[in-house]
Amino acid sequence: MDKEKIDEDSLNSEISSDLFASLKHVSLTGAKHRENQMCFMKFLLSKAGSLQTFAVTFMFDDDGKSEWFENKCKELIECQKASPQLLLTAKVTQDGS
Repeated sequence: MDKEKIDEDSLNSEISSDLFASLKHVSLTGAKHRENQMCFMKFLLSKAGSLQTFAVTFMFDDDGKSEWFENKCKELIECQKASPQLLLTAKVTQDGS
C-alpha cells in the first residue's frame, strides 16, 4: 500500500460529521498535486456544513502547471460539498506564497 494513500472509507468511519460543523474558513497554502492532499480537501468540503470560504494555493515545481492545476480545480469544483454557501477559490504559485 502506498504510504501517502489515504483510506477514504476509514477516514469517513473514524471522523464524525460534527467535528467540522463550526468550521467557517479554510486557507491552504503550498498544496501540491498529491492524491492524499486532494482527498483531505474533498473530505473537508464534504463534511463542513458551515464552511463559507475555502481557499487553496497550489505550489508547482515544473512547467506543466496548467494542465494539472485545471484538473485539480475541476476535481474540487465537482466534489460533494456540505455547505451551500461555500465560496471556493484556487490559485497556483511557484514558490508556495
